[in-house]
Amino acid sequence: MATDGGPQHTPLFIGCLLTGVIFAPFNPSFDDDETRHVLGFLRPRVLIAEKSKPLYERLTPLVVSYDEVDAWFSDSSVEDADPEVEEAPALDSPAIILCSSGTTGYPKGVEVSHRSLLQLVAIATDQRMLMWLEGSFLLPTPAFWISVTMLLLMSINAGKKVLLMGKFDEQLFLKVLREHQVFISNCTVDCDGCYSPKLQSAQDG
Repeated sequence: MATDGGPQHTPLFIGCLLTGVIFAPFNPSFDDDETRHVLGFLRPRVLIAEKSKPLYERLTPLVVSYDEVDAWFSDSSVEDADPEVEEAPALDSPAIILCSSGTTGYPKGVEVSHRSLLQLVAIATDQRMLMWLEGSFLLPTPAFWISVTMLLLMSINAGKKVLLMGKFDEQLFLKVLREHQVFISNCTVDCDGCYSPKLQSAQDG
């Protein structure tokens, strides 16, 4: 399942992980050549997009817009599907495919396995990563880069509030900073290879 972001990003991500469907977010800002290349190697059966485009229609069997996705999931054609997963996905099977930026050529896809994501969650839990984000929002944007995907998974595992901005909106960003207790953090890697947050109050700049 491919997606170009949107409000359904997080539930689609979790739903795909639970059911063994490969999740493949990509940058909606790719030009036509880059999009054609990306969808060519992803070959998604379903594409969740802000709106359908002729290029999407030609390259994907089924394109569902953000406005239609809820109705599509509740359609009678999928109501009879068994919600229980009979067999958990193999640990080394791909869980997510992430695309590179394409700054040095066509975007490339990187497969991340279920084992790798579980190891990330285990390390994050053991090291108590993100526990310092008490009552705060994490503002990852855009949602298709590996670092944001890692932080999103760690945040959900830690029970944190997450605001995803598929397309950066300066006014919305400033509004959130003003109205909520938001911390801006620079995460660096210490000598043991673990993420060490350095906190700075948003009010201090």
